[in-house]
Order: sequence, then structure tokens, then C-alpha cells
Amino acid sequence: MKFKKRLQKFFYKPSQSLTAWNAFIYLLIFASIAQLLSEYGWYDLGFSLREHLIIDISIASIFLLDYLARIYAAPKRAKFFFNTFNLIDLIAILPSFLGLLQFEAVRSLRGLRVLRKLRLLRVLRLTKGLKNSHIHY
Repeated sequence: MKFKKRLQKFFYKPSQSLTAWNAFIYLLIFASIAQLLSEYGWYDLGFSLREHLIIDISIASIFLLDYLARIYAAPKRAKFFFNTFNLIDLIAILPSFLGLLQFEAVRSLRGLRVLRKLRLLRVLRLTKGLKNSHIHY
């Protein structure tokens, strides 16, 4: 079976593997939000600025790989790309990587990191997916 077909089967057919993957993504979303709130000083997790950056890039990299795999597996890529939730995912992922660029124009965009809170909206999409799942525990 081709890789693309396996990805389509994974992402678009309810299974225990997909449910487990979505649960993992949930955990990453909440970890990302906790890290973001700590970075902005709402509470202290005891991380240095460098450690915050490492955690953010690590989580964002997993989100990016997930996004790229889903767009690659999508039967209709344009429809996937312009889907509201998928656009929110992309907008939530990009600020983490834009902050790595050292161009002066991009540095002014670092405030966009707050857009990472949009990842919470992904929980709504995943919740909808879990409700539609036929997996029984």
C-alpha cells in the first residue's frame, strides 16, 4: 500500500490509532498553552527563555508534521487548505517558526506568538472527530 493511501486510511477512517493520535495532540495542545502562559508570566514553570523556545519549537514541529501529513493525505488539497480549522492550525503553527528568523521585519512579528492560543480551537475539531468515532473502550 502506498504511503499516501496509508496516511489517508489513518487520518480519515476511524480507528484506535487515530483516537490515540488525537489524544496525543490534545496533550500537546494543553502543554503548548501551559508553556505559553508560563512564557508570558501568568505562572512560573521554572523554565529559562531558552528552554521555553526549545519546548515551543519541539511542540510546533510535531504540529507542523501532523499538518503536512494531513495536507499530503487529503483527497482534495485545496479544500483541505481552505477549511477554517485547517487555516487556524496553520496560523497557530507559523508564529513559532517565524520567531526563529533573525530578520528585523520578522522580529516585529514575534507578538504573533499569542496566536498559538488558536490551538485551543483545534480541540473543538478533535472533539467533533472523537464524537463521530466508532471506537469503544
